[in-house]
Amino acid sequence: MKGAFYCSSLYNSVFLRGDRYFLLNVECGNYGGQLLIDSETGKYEKLPKDTRVYLGLTTEDIPHYRISCGGIMAN
Repeated sequence: MKGAFYCSSLYNSVFLRGDRYFLLNVECGNYGGQLLIDSETGKYEKLPKDTRVYLGLTTEDIPHYRISCGGIMAN
């Protein structure tokens, strides 16, 4: 994909946990919204307007941080 030329925006676009589904933000003259793309099958689905996805990040997802009695620290 070539970014805004094809109406896609990687800003706030993200792979969901498990790395199978990719949430893609799209802004064009005739469509604005989010597409949920299955990276295994290539199928996609338009999400309802104003859909929000909140990722629950943990130290398993971002291994270069650890939690100790002193707080969150970079490894």
